[in-house]
Amino acid sequence: MNTKPIIVLINGSIASGKTSVALKLAQSCNRGVHLDVDIIRNFIKGGFIEEDELFKLGDTVSARFPLKMLAVEIVTAMVNKYIRAGFSVFISDPIYLKELEKTYRDAFNKIETVNKFYFYLDADFKSLLERVRARSSPENESDSKIAHYNNLFNLFDKSKWIVVATTGLTQNEVMNKIQNILNTQS
Repeated sequence: MNTKPIIVLINGSIASGKTSVALKLAQSCNRGVHLDVDIIRNFIKGGFIEEDELFKLGDTVSARFPLKMLAVEIVTAMVNKYIRAGFSVFISDPIYLKELEKTYRDAFNKIETVNKFYFYLDADFKSLLERVRARSSPENESDSKIAHYNNLFNLFDKSKWIVVATTGLTQNEVMNKIQNILNTQS
């Protein structure tokens, strides 16, 4: 992979492969960092409401938005510091709100010396269900919850993203597709 630092934001629905691919991409760099926004948001303990509880209450967006926005702001500050230190940064974050996308883009646009890439990993609903079942028990991720989030992502405007179809592909095949794009556009 190119030795010049880059910023890569990887978005997609539940179980689309964001975290696994971002982690592998970071590991493939001489100086790569993976930032998982879900982990950073989960650092918050007091006042944090688990996603499953919000889903049961019927509210998965408005109650989570302030925590999600705070995590995005923390991550963008971390990205800036890592880039200045010469690292490439690979972020995995499920983004289905235009306000969050705007926060990322505004922050990254202030970093003029690096290329920025915005990837959206797109899988069909059946594949997402299979991937969720492979990594968790059905009680943890109900079909209705997965369908709900899949619908949010289906409504999300992907016109400014590089969409990578992942249905039927292995994790390595997805990573190779992204690496080829990064190598040709960096």
